[in-house]
Amino acid sequence: MSTKIISTNTGTGLNKPRTFRDRIPAWFDNSTLSWLGGRLLTSVVAVAVVMTAVFLVTRLISDPARRMLPLGASQEQIDALNATLGLSDPLYVQYIHFLGDLVTLNLGESIWYHLSSLEVALGRLPSTLSLLAIALGISIVVFVPMGILASTRPGSLVDRLVTGVSLAGLSVPQFWLGAMLVLVFSVGLGWFPTSGAGSLSHAILPAVTLSLSLGGRLAQVTRTSFLDQGKMPYVTMARAKGFSSLYVLRKHVLRNALLPILTIISWDSARMITGHAVIVEVLFARPGFGRLVIESVKRQDFTQLQACVFVGAVVIVIVNILTDILARIVEPRRASK
Repeated sequence: MSTKIISTNTGTGLNKPRTFRDRIPAWFDNSTLSWLGGRLLTSVVAVAVVMTAVFLVTRLISDPARRMLPLGASQEQIDALNATLGLSDPLYVQYIHFLGDLVTLNLGESIWYHLSSLEVALGRLPSTLSLLAIALGISIVVFVPMGILASTRPGSLVDRLVTGVSLAGLSVPQFWLGAMLVLVFSVGLGWFPTSGAGSLSHAILPAVTLSLSLGGRLAQVTRTSFLDQGKMPYVTMARAKGFSSLYVLRKHVLRNALLPILTIISWDSARMITGHAVIVEVLFARPGFGRLVIESVKRQDFTQLQACVFVGAVVIVIVNILTDILARIVEPRRASK
């Protein structure tokens, strides 16, 4: 005699359909939305302040009309061009027009290229971002493991070697390092081209030049972060329970040590875009974003300079917000603070 098993499942419990809210990660709650809204608002204000400073500097120092006209141009010709560019209006009127153009992303036409200054800046950005990505990849793959290795053997020969290499990377001027790399690997050995862009081989030496500065700092921060986490009570307890050092490192130390590493990567990425990339791209004659900034200053192309500063500020804001989001994922306790 067979017995039928009648299911009493009414759609509750384990078989309850998941709602949209159930699919949202735990860290993405109302506090995260509030924090994100605040960050976006402060970022908009920060970009506006930066652009206001650039507006004042370019209006009070540069004389683009005189640079655009041939040598010997009369004052009447200069005044007529200033009127065409809107530079003859009172400063407050220029600023009102500037804010309106900024909101609509109409940053004007480049005086030198006779194209949209924003399009010119965005066109140069991929070259710099790809160079930055390669440099970050080299730094993370090479210098983070070096920092971890040094933290596992504090005071040893390995630790001293890693510290020496990282300090050298921080101390050597980038223009000197880049010049030495060109002399050895381009002029001497002929392995890489001396300048230009267009292929991966053109990016190797500039990326290595950038990566050593970031890598040196990254190795030091990684070493310090892992050493600090290794002294925490939860690590001591895990080791007392008999877990191997590799298990403790991978399961306990790594996640908690990531936050300072993410912070330094974000900070140095911003520094690379706005500072180090300028030196490297000029040295290696790469047609990138940093070189465009220098060219705009030399040519007194104030509309192009404004567009470059705007794009750079927005990129930095995006990098910082993404880094903070990653930090909240890695360390959810940040969401409750």
